[in-house]
Amino acid sequence: MPQTKCTPPVLSQGHMTAFFVALCLLVLTNVILLDVSLNNIDDPGTAAAAVNGKNNILHQLQVQRHPNNINNNPPSRDINRGYDIVIVVHHDDMDVLIEWGLQSFQDKLVDFDSDGMIYAIGTTQAVERLQSLKKSKAGAGTSPSSVWSRVYPINENIYPFSLGDIKNVVASKPTWNFQQLLKMYAHRALTAKGYKVRRHFLVIDADTVLVNPFMMQDKKTENAVDGGRWFYCIASYSSGAFENDCDIGPPLVKEALGPEFQRSFPHNGEEKFTTICHHMLFDGVFLGDMLDHIERQFNQKPWISLGTLKRSNLSEYELYLAWLMKKHRENVAARQVPYVNWGRTDEESLHIAQTFGVKYVTNHDDYSRRNICCVNSQWPSESAIFKELAAPRCPTCSTNKVEVITHIDCNVLGIDGCKYTNSSDAGGYMIFTDK
Repeated sequence: MPQTKCTPPVLSQGHMTAFFVALCLLVLTNVILLDVSLNNIDDPGTAAAAVNGKNNILHQLQVQRHPNNINNNPPSRDINRGYDIVIVVHHDDMDVLIEWGLQSFQDKLVDFDSDGMIYAIGTTQAVERLQSLKKSKAGAGTSPSSVWSRVYPINENIYPFSLGDIKNVVASKPTWNFQQLLKMYAHRALTAKGYKVRRHFLVIDADTVLVNPFMMQDKKTENAVDGGRWFYCIASYSSGAFENDCDIGPPLVKEALGPEFQRSFPHNGEEKFTTICHHMLFDGVFLGDMLDHIERQFNQKPWISLGTLKRSNLSEYELYLAWLMKKHRENVAARQVPYVNWGRTDEESLHIAQTFGVKYVTNHDDYSRRNICCVNSQWPSESAIFKELAAPRCPTCSTNKVEVITHIDCNVLGIDGCKYTNSSDAGGYMIFTDK
């Protein structure tokens, strides 16, 4: 007897819509019943479990309705504890991030907990590439603990401004200022779109790779109500920082924040300092207060004022830490982080950097492969392999340098209320009390 071919029914768009509406009604009915039940539960533990059940139902509904929606954060995580990561990426400059950077953040950030998210904000092409990679990793059966399960590509078009709005007449570098505004506005932009971003978030440059264990929070204060103290990097011109980075702060802080403010670590007459070290931990509440202050001062949206500076260059790191040192200095723990700027990022160079104890390598595509600058560190003079692979671009990386690089402590800073301390896991750092 000939077999009858069974053809599955094809649902029309109308049928699909009706099906989804029915599904929504069923889910919402369950949520309402859960709400009614919650009012009759006396045991706190049982009530908490029921609340989590309700949140998970709503979360799964969101995922089913928008399967490609990247805002699928765990509904139960505490946004006031720990930190997320924010990275600004461009489609022409993301190979280092994909090949080395992302994995290094998960492997080397010792206090980046298991439900911390990595928000990669970028151009449409960059987002599409990251989404494709994330999808391919998932299709290949990647472990749930893979870093790609934590990566959320975000299109920069969610922001209230675009590259064409940036017109800094001093720097004449709209793309430079634009990417810094993307970082400063990240918490506001993501929160406005419903993303459950943690109060604290680490901004790290997309061309940076961590090579040794790294922590961001002072463990002595991690349970404080306001988040406790967080680590911030400080460098100086004589410790390897770029001189133009050391010079950005004074005019910027005065123009953007007002004459009553000064840079976070003022020049002391003998040394020039900078907080531009390829990463910074932001507090979304404190950052929002700073942006509100700028809006009141200029009587316009802060991105307009910061995107059209007339007397200074923009640095999100210098600006934010100046605000913290004026308003919340008790939350600052400043430390010298050893790192290198290098014209190459590959297995060999990362291994060399790791061996000599620096915390990270930042790739500079405007360097040749042999160009290197050491910051807050020196390369051992006996390193033969260094001589073969590197041609220093700054004195602190020279193997024949005799003098010791500047050790920045409270005496060098000359700031009242500064106290130098150290710990076995974080090394030496400075904390600050009210003047």
